Amino acid sequence: MWYRTSVWLLLALVWPTGVRGATTAEEEIFAGLPGVFVLVEALGDEIQQDGLRREQVQTDVEIRLMQSGIRVLGKERAFTIPGVPFLYLNVGTIKHGTDFYAVCVDLSLRERVRVTRKGKTFSVVGTTWRRASRVGMLSSAAIVRSIREAVEDAVDEFVTEYRASNQQ
Repeated sequence: MWYRTSVWLLLALVWPTGVRGATTAEEEIFAGLPGVFVLVEALGDEIQQDGLRREQVQTDVEIRLMQSGIRVLGKERAFTIPGVPFLYLNVGTIKHGTDFYAVCVDLSLRERVRVTRKGKTFSVVGTTWRRASRVGMLSSAAIVRSIREAVEDAVDEFVTEYRASNQQ
């Protein structure tokens, strides 16, 4: 157990956390994107016991996107859009004792892309944009609020880059 906690602590100290702007390729990926389906990965049992719910995080992300003018697609509608674009959020947590969590928030835009290998073309789901993961140690006392704020920051980065590519 100490090993896993030590690895998370080490990652928290060295993992890149800076905000970055969109590259030219990313700007082209966002251009004309009609909206996204939102998929939030299941949360761990301990963080749920401490009050964070996947549905709550899902709603937070969807509301933030809609308030920013980005269309949130239902699953059925997403499957009618080329590439089936979806915004994927994974909030990883490991509780250390009763006082701290190691937390990683990872947000990415995933789409079906074509890959050609040895003359054969096939379709796979690929990450076309990713917000740099944020890793850190957070107090259990404020864990739900802190994670929701970290998710909000990640979504805001997506919104900023999306808007920059889709200005009228």
